[in-house]
Amino acid sequence: MNLPITNDRNVMNPDQVGPGPQAEWQTPRAVLEISVTAHSKAIFNYDGDTSANGYVDWHLTQQVAETQFPLLINCLKQFQEENNAYLNTIGETFEKDLTDYQPSEEWGNDISQACAGHWENSVSRDKYLWDLAKSGYNLFNTVFPIGSKLRNLIDSLPIGSLIDINWFSEIPGYVSNVPWTIMYCEEPKNKEPINAKNFWGLRFRLDFQCYQIENISKALGSVNDSYVGHAYYWKGEGEIVHEADWQKKRMKKLRNHTSLPNNIQTDPRDQILKWLGNPNPNPMPVLYFFCQGSVSQEKQVKLVFGNDPYDTDSVTLRELDLPSNSFINSSLIFCNACESGHHVGVLAQNRLETHFFDRGCAAYIGTIGKTPVILASKFAAAFFHFFYGRVDGKIVSAGEAAVQARQFLWNKYHNIGGLLYMYVNEYELYMANSEELDQLRRLRVAK
Repeated sequence: MNLPITNDRNVMNPDQVGPGPQAEWQTPRAVLEISVTAHSKAIFNYDGDTSANGYVDWHLTQQVAETQFPLLINCLKQFQEENNAYLNTIGETFEKDLTDYQPSEEWGNDISQACAGHWENSVSRDKYLWDLAKSGYNLFNTVFPIGSKLRNLIDSLPIGSLIDINWFSEIPGYVSNVPWTIMYCEEPKNKEPINAKNFWGLRFRLDFQCYQIENISKALGSVNDSYVGHAYYWKGEGEIVHEADWQKKRMKKLRNHTSLPNNIQTDPRDQILKWLGNPNPNPMPVLYFFCQGSVSQEKQVKLVFGNDPYDTDSVTLRELDLPSNSFINSSLIFCNACESGHHVGVLAQNRLETHFFDRGCAAYIGTIGKTPVILASKFAAAFFHFFYGRVDGKIVSAGEAAVQARQFLWNKYHNIGGLLYMYVNEYELYMANSEELDQLRRLRVAK
């Protein structure tokens, strides 16, 4: 885990730890820590059991990324294109489903049978899903060879365990944008249905640390003390505008929610650029944007906030337009853009992710492929339900909120769309003030 930090950037005690899970349903069944070092080596530690520690070769190289990532991402793209309706089919009772949902510590015990038939009889037998699972399994086999000590540990991990991978971008040989969520644990059998719980993103909690961030607190401030800024697709018509409006209405329930663009008589594009450069009101630890993403022929990332065929520049933010100054208080960036994670070449960095980490954010949520609009909207709503709200009165870390959003979509709708989202870096960020975290931390140490 990264060193704890404060909203005013004052360095705290490096030995300070996060408060940890606050309920059984937030608690990993086991923890496997993997730290990648120089010279293609990795150190691992299993649940504090020194007898299970080890030092092994690390097999995920740039050559592996060049040969296997493109096939895996292409299989994901084909599955999404052929199953767009399935990924977008999320019940009309979503609001009630989410409000009534009670997470379980036993993953799989709370699955609704309402959508089981379509999954079991159709989607689980889809040839494109089979290809995705097989390519995910091939990558899993390459990175963690059969018979190796580390592979044996992973194979023995209980479902719901946490895999904490520390592989920092400064280390020679670092590989960016690893699609951890769609690794697959078991070789799929020909003509047999795919088991969704064999995808890493639905089987495990995943904490991928790749940016060393200093001086940012795990306490982002409570929703009553801090502001949250959400920018939405604003111009045009159709599904994406409808979902943007739906999200804005939901977020109005929050006391300190700021929605962009607003009704002030200034240019909407300029509003968002100014907001990204200096998020206000202050403190604003969470920045979220819901838009479309694309990559130009010049390989420049573009964020598109509307549909204006006569003036595309008025609704588009180019990568080069984005401010480069350091953040003062913004720690979590959620880029809900439908192609923001799409690979432009095998080893291309997700430059949006890199851009925001270079400016000092602590965690980033983005996609690993094109994401259908309704799925994107509902995943975000589920994430913020767990992160901003308090299920059972308990705070939830941002990393755990992403985990629970994936589980919710699967448990209620047999929808694996949460696999399209990757949470990167600091797992333990909380919408809570420092005093509350200190108290919870003392209770954890006392136990």
